[in-house]
Amino acid sequence: MSFFAIDIISYKNYIEDGRNPDVYTRQFSELVQKDNQYVNGKSIAVTNFRNILAQDIKNNFPNMINEVEKILKNTNKN
Repeated sequence: MSFFAIDIISYKNYIEDGRNPDVYTRQFSELVQKDNQYVNGKSIAVTNFRNILAQDIKNNFPNMINEVEKILKNTNKN
């Protein structure tokens, strides 16, 4: 069963219990926002680690500068 199907069932049960669907929607939206911030933070941390590691490799292994630059170019999302 997919996440979407489970969410529809819980939404239906929430309404059938006489609860306000707007509250459910707001709570769900806040949860998604919180998870998004968490994932964004992890993404930033990995990007920072990649950049620090690349710089250290270039400083310690000058013969690998071209390869590191290619990797940085291919993994840069900007």
